[in-house]
Amino acid sequence: MTRTNIMTYQTSGTAALAPRKNAFTVHEGTRSRQRGAHAEASKREQLPLLQKLESALVIGLVLAALGLTLHLGSLNAAARFQGLLDTVPSTTITVRSGDSLWELAEEHAPEGMSTDTAVRWIREKNNLDTALIVAGQVLMVPASQG
Repeated sequence: MTRTNIMTYQTSGTAALAPRKNAFTVHEGTRSRQRGAHAEASKREQLPLLQKLESALVIGLVLAALGLTLHLGSLNAAARFQGLLDTVPSTTITVRSGDSLWELAEEHAPEGMSTDTAVRWIREKNNLDTALIVAGQVLMVPASQG
């Protein structure tokens, strides 16, 4: 059952007794706005969706820029470390029973180089995947200054 364009009359004010169209059309117990009002409502509903999409795009671009900045920073740090590897003088030692990579790094780290950096240096120079070393193994270590 559909009813449309029902005329109503106002009973007070200056427009009393002037016919006016209803703002809704009734379709079997539901109501919807007429075309003009419906199109306007759709535009209002689309605006928040467009704003959400725009916000998501801006957030995505900001995150991408942040990721690129971090990546370039890590490349720069890797290049600096590689430069450090190339400038530090080295010597070879033979690992004794009971030695650890950390102890060797502490013993042979040049002045100003942290033990952690010396461990990384030894691992890089000797192509070690882990900190595991064995007695009799020959390792290149930073040359001690002293």
